[in-house]
Amino acid sequence: MGWFFSIIAAIDRLIRWVVAALLIGLLAIVGLQVVDRHFIDVPIAAPDAYARILVIWLTFLGFALAVRDGLAIRVDLIDHWLSPRLRLWFTVGFDLLILAVLTVLIQKGWLLVVLGQDQSILGTDLTTAVPNAGLWVGAILIFLFVTARLIGLRAGRGQD
Repeated sequence: MGWFFSIIAAIDRLIRWVVAALLIGLLAIVGLQVVDRHFIDVPIAAPDAYARILVIWLTFLGFALAVRDGLAIRVDLIDHWLSPRLRLWFTVGFDLLILAVLTVLIQKGWLLVVLGQDQSILGTDLTTAVPNAGLWVGAILIFLFVTARLIGLRAGRGQD
């Protein structure tokens, strides 16, 4: 099972580099918009569309990293009142619920990618499949990270 956690760690590192590259790209596009509006014409059509696509990808990849880092997305109002064993059961139950929702999101997200292949984004050479793929890839990554967390809990490894 160590190979699985090695793969998850490699995916985690790759996503962090991709997020950094996307962020640099977003800063470049926004910076070029400032230059374009106030100084000289920059030959980029629809920079706002590219910026929107990058923000979508950053959102879903960033959320996957947040899940990987174990950041809670639930209200822990009663957690401090529960025993450690009952808290563990709540954590496992919540993770299983997340996996169920992600299963639907992955299936429907792929449908969005397929349908988006025929819809152009004005001013670009891209289709709406590109931003839709951000949702789909993010959902798959979150699914992998939650699965790794559950396997880690089962194996007694906790958060890796």
